[in-house]
Amino acid sequence: MAAVEMAIQRAVDTDEVLRHAFSFLSLCGNDDLPLETVLKFVKAQGKDHQEVLMKAKIVRSSLSLVHSEDGGERTYLRLHKVVHEALKRGEMFNLKSWKRDHTMAEAVKIFKVELDENDENYAFCKTLRPHCESVLKYMTSEISLDESTFVERFTPFVDLDTVIDWLYTLASVCEKNSYIFFAKNVVDLACNLLGNIEDTSTGALTRKGRVLNMTGKVYNSLGEYNQAKEFHEKALMIRKKVFCEDHADVGESYNDLALVCSSLGEYNQAKELHVKALTIRKKIFGEDHADVATSYNDLAIVYNSLGENSQAKKLHEKALMINKKIFGEDHANVATSYNNLALDPLGAPVYIHLGEYKQAKELHEKALMIYKKIFGDDHADVATSYNNLALVYNHLGENSQAKELHEKALKSYKKIFGEDHANVATSYSNLALMYKHLGEFSQAKELYEKARIIRKQIFGEDHVYVETVRSQLALVNKHLGSSGARHAKAYCLIL
Repeated sequence: MAAVEMAIQRAVDTDEVLRHAFSFLSLCGNDDLPLETVLKFVKAQGKDHQEVLMKAKIVRSSLSLVHSEDGGERTYLRLHKVVHEALKRGEMFNLKSWKRDHTMAEAVKIFKVELDENDENYAFCKTLRPHCESVLKYMTSEISLDESTFVERFTPFVDLDTVIDWLYTLASVCEKNSYIFFAKNVVDLACNLLGNIEDTSTGALTRKGRVLNMTGKVYNSLGEYNQAKEFHEKALMIRKKVFCEDHADVGESYNDLALVCSSLGEYNQAKELHVKALTIRKKIFGEDHADVATSYNDLAIVYNSLGENSQAKKLHEKALMINKKIFGEDHANVATSYNNLALDPLGAPVYIHLGEYKQAKELHEKALMIYKKIFGDDHADVATSYNNLALVYNHLGENSQAKELHEKALKSYKKIFGEDHANVATSYSNLALMYKHLGEFSQAKELYEKARIIRKQIFGEDHVYVETVRSQLALVNKHLGSSGARHAKAYCLIL
């Protein structure tokens, strides 16, 4: 370790480019980081170096590891583990606290730009996430979020609006990529910081509306539906005050509030809100727009839940057509359209209602393939595809395949959300239904009971979701009771 520290010290003392690069890397995680991001940080320090020269110095350093991906289009950098551990201690930089705060602030600026410019590049944003998390941990490790210390330390180097916008974008990236618990930490901090800005100007109110709406999205993903609803209602009120009715932000708030209402089983209210969102979006964007496709898709899910399946299918097909026209085949929105056209996440089948099981299977397999290509295995949309494809296999009588997929879905949901989440309860319930069909009633009962406990905790005792599980438990108990009586009778006869 001593030799490594000496090598780092020599590098930062003799080369300004490496000094700035390593000071940035000392704040980041020890995962792959795009080399271009490091170069942007070094250039932002105002040093007049040619990019080719800076790149050569960093790449040729024996302290770093460099490799290329994406067909050689992007170069990634990481440090040897012992080098990163030495840098984390930061002793070789001899930085005063204000200079360290300045470095963190500069990192925030760079990461904000990178996330903003690559919002739809899931793989790139996924690469940046652990580094943003590491920077944020440094910024908050010694600070009480309820005090003004955070603002006092960092606003000399970066304005608070920039920090909040970075947190908003970071939360959006994390929510899309199913890093839900970290996303909650991010939006909670952003909401806390909102109290330190004046909200009298249009810009401040717009920012507040965006952050509150994103907070609602994160809490909805976490299954904390009542809190999510409150955040969305606050965001909607602010946005209507700033923009009136016919604005994209207002349309987004209507749509996202409707999603929470659907999660709570308030389908008529959800339908009304989705119709408002769709009307606004069509008026602003016209028919061929991703937000319009999203509204068609989300409204269709509500129609499914209300039993209006023909109308739902029509809207899902519109959404699919628009999404394919805009994005092509390999896009998450297209996968969502395939998934929902076959069987929406709330369990209301479209093709299955029509008896078209093979068509449903084909659509779910397409959705799963696209989702895994974009997100990898550990993502909520992938888990949902496993779950819905399993339901189709259930209908087709392919029980072993269905069981395997249900178990994959359950494992993913628990990894992403923890135990006490509505999606986990749904997985328990669906897996229980499969065991029930197989005549394994004791196993079914255990799983239904787990689903009931979670749903009761989330929705309350008298909610329809809880009643549905109770009804299934009653049927299972009836089978178990009948089975017990038959065994008792047989035993007496033997005696």
